[in-house]
Amino acid sequence: MEKPLFLRKYNVPFHALKYVFGENTMKWFRIEQNIGRNSLVGTTIRWANDLQHVVADEKHTWVMGEKAYIATTCANHSWCFHC
Repeated sequence: MEKPLFLRKYNVPFHALKYVFGENTMKWFRIEQNIGRNSLVGTTIRWANDLQHVVADEKHTWVMGEKAYIATTCANHSWCFHC
C-alpha cells in the first residue's frame, strides 16, 4: 500500500494505479477513503473490561443542502474515534 498511497499524494489518478499495480479502480478509491477509519463493529475485544463506558451517538447535520450523518463512538477517558 505504501507505493500507491505515495503516488496519490501527487494526485496520480486511480485508473493509473490500476494500470501499474493491478486490481481495479474502485479498490484503490476505497482504500484511500477508508484510511484512518475506526469501526467498533467487527473489532476484536480481548478483555471484557475494555468494553466499560462505551458510548455511541450519531450527529445529524446539513451539508450543501443535503442531510449528513456523523457516527461517533467514545470510550475510556474521553478517547474518541470518529467514523
